Amino acid sequence: MKAITAGALAAVLIQPLVLALQWCIALAIRWSFGGKIAGTEFQTVPDPVTLGGYVLVVASVFVGFVGIPAFLTLKRRGKLAWGSALAVGFLAAAVPYGVVFFPLWQDVSGQNYGARWHGELVPIVVDGVYTPLGWLRYLESSIRFGIHGLTGAAVFFLVWRRLSKPSP
Repeated sequence: MKAITAGALAAVLIQPLVLALQWCIALAIRWSFGGKIAGTEFQTVPDPVTLGGYVLVVASVFVGFVGIPAFLTLKRRGKLAWGSALAVGFLAAAVPYGVVFFPLWQDVSGQNYGARWHGELVPIVVDGVYTPLGWLRYLESSIRFGIHGLTGAAVFFLVWRRLSKPSP
């Protein structure tokens, strides 16, 4: 139980760092392709302490209600390994996001709107139909959440294995 608790805590605490790294990578890619930093979605986020608090709360809920039960299920069925843990971690974060924010759940008939994506204003819906860029934006967001789950699962599994090994 101690190993599971320590793994869960580590999986939660890594999440603000994952978010910071994702943003640094996005900014580096944008900068390397000559994109503008000013006027992007990065200027509309809350302060880092507030955002970090949100990330910790969401991560705690996911680890507690999805991650630990998934881990225990894999362990009970004898399927617990690095590959299965990472795959389940990715899916445990990406699938709920993908279901909740699935574009076709929203009624956008007759609407037109755009949003910022990689620093540029792009059309997301045109005449009530999602554009390819709208679908790519949705897919990228799902993958970004999946990376949080994958990283949390990796850290959890690493800490759990380290602490659950019998000492010689």
